Amino acid sequence: MRVAVKNNSPAQQGVATLTGTKWIKPGATVTIDVEDTRPLERLPFLEIQFSEAGVPIGDLAPPPASLVAKVKASPAPKPQLDHDGDGKPGGSKRGAASTRSKGASKKRTAKRAKAKAKK
Repeated sequence: MRVAVKNNSPAQQGVATLTGTKWIKPGATVTIDVEDTRPLERLPFLEIQFSEAGVPIGDLAPPPASLVAKVKASPAPKPQLDHDGDGKPGGSKRGAASTRSKGASKKRTAKRAKAKAKK
């Protein structure tokens, strides 16, 4: 977006543009290309004048009521996984139902079956 920026401070000010930093002397006005004017609008010593069809973000009209109603009526987010059933997301099952316990149980069963096969 092309804007004209006037430096109203007594010191030289640097402004970030699409091509790099542009230095503006006190009282001087420079036309620059910027992606977003919000950072410039925050600085009280810079005066911004829009030279093309640019409109400051704060001056946009509010969205239509039908669009706002659709956004508010969107479905609730999906609940996070609750592995252990305690009502909190994540976690693991305790005791004999845990993955570690099941693995150890399989290992013991296999060991017993192997010992029985040897006899």
